Amino acid sequence: MECLTTILLCTVVDKMCKNKVENITKDDLRHLYFYLTGIQKITGFALVSRYLESFKDVMKAFLGFEAIRFYKGVREKLEAEMERCKENLEKLETYASETSHFMGECLYKASEWEQMTRGDKWF
Repeated sequence: MECLTTILLCTVVDKMCKNKVENITKDDLRHLYFYLTGIQKITGFALVSRYLESFKDVMKAFLGFEAIRFYKGVREKLEAEMERCKENLEKLETYASETSHFMGECLYKASEWEQMTRGDKWF
């Protein structure tokens, strides 16, 4: 049992050393925590406590990287949406300038009919 636990611990430590913290996923953290707590419960290794303390630091760094990724994602989406709105505004201004005389007539009629019903003009 000790041999199996030692192999498992070495596998966990090896995986921790190969992955950059910025590339760690939620699944990696879940597996890491599961393995470390499992090893500690089975063997009672005091050494695992040190890795669990390090796990807390990795978790905080992971959350920091998640926040950075979220911020960048939101920013990119907003910038794309702003660009799309600018393009639509340019199209609207072009359309409005092409139909400015007709649009002026429509706005004048709208101001005439404001607060009125169709029947008000008939009678």
